[in-house]
Order: sequence, then structure tokens, then C-alpha cells
Amino acid sequence: MIMRWLDAYWSKKLSAYDCKFSSGISSLGKQANITIEEQVKLSNIIIKSKALSIGAFTYLRSGCELYEVNKIGRFCSIGNNVVIGLERNKHPTQWLTTSLFTKAFEEKHESLNDVLPVTIQLVMTVGLVAM
Repeated sequence: MIMRWLDAYWSKKLSAYDCKFSSGISSLGKQANITIEEQVKLSNIIIKSKALSIGAFTYLRSGCELYEVNKIGRFCSIGNNVVIGLERNKHPTQWLTTSLFTKAFEEKHESLNDVLPVTIQLVMTVGLVAM
């Protein structure tokens, strides 16, 4: 009951800035810190980032999942079922490729500690069902 009230309260507050968050505030984790600018549209998405900033006129369609994403810039369009940052400990940025093409690489680099959060810059389009 309280969560429904909170979702309705924040939905009204967000609509004053022409923003929409279909999943509702109750879908966020307790430690989530999200900053959004005006005209942001978030359909039914999953946010697993501790701190996320979303720029003006950006939209994310239903089914998107954000893991360790710290910023999405202005005027970005992200399609349905896009997953960003999944298996963040298994995709080292210093490699030539993020593909784990041999078992030896996976075993050698299984527990990396230098994971960097994802940043998506201005005017970016990510297509349907992208990973």
C-alpha cells in the first residue's frame, strides 16, 4: 500500500518535468541514487546501478536492464530488451575483444577488481535486443 502511494506521488512529481518512469520508484533498490533531467521516458526497465544520471530527452524502452551504468547522456534512444553492463566482471576493457573465446582466459581473469562503470554519451542510439 505504501509503495503504491510512493509510486503515485513520484509519478505526479516527475510528470511536472514531463518525465515518466513506468516501473515506479518501488522497483529501485534501497541504495539507488538516480538523477534525471527533463523529458526522460523510462518504460518498464531494470536498474541495478547504485548511481545513475540520465540526460534530458532520453528514453529507454521496456525490457532494458542497466548494470553498473553511471551515465546516459542527453538525446539517447535505447530500444527494447537492451542489456548494458551484464557480466561486468567477465568483460575486461584492456582486452582486444570482450568475447570470452577460450576457457583459459575465463579462468585466468575470472575475478577482476578494476571494473569501470558504463557511460553512454550524447545522442546515442542502441537498437533492439542489443547486449
